[in-house]
Amino acid sequence: RLVELVAREGETIFDPPRLVTGRDLQSELGLESGPELGRILAEIRRRQIEGKLGGRQQAVELAKKLITDSP
Repeated sequence: RLVELVAREGETIFDPPRLVTGRDLQSELGLESGPELGRILAEIRRRQIEGKLGGRQQAVELAKKLITDSP
C-alpha cells in the first residue's frame, strides 16, 4: 500500500506545494529580501514537510513568531 501511495502521490508527499512564498511574507509582513527571510522560509518549509503546519495561515503565524523571536 505504501508503494502505491508513493507512486500515486509521491511528489506531493515529499515536495508539497509551498504554503507561502518570500513575496507573500514580504507583502503581508513587510519583510525585506535577505538571509532572515530565507531562514524563516526554510523553517516554514521544514515544519510543513514534517506535517506540523496545517495550512497557509499557520505558516504566516509561524513567520510572525519567528520574526518576534529573532535576536
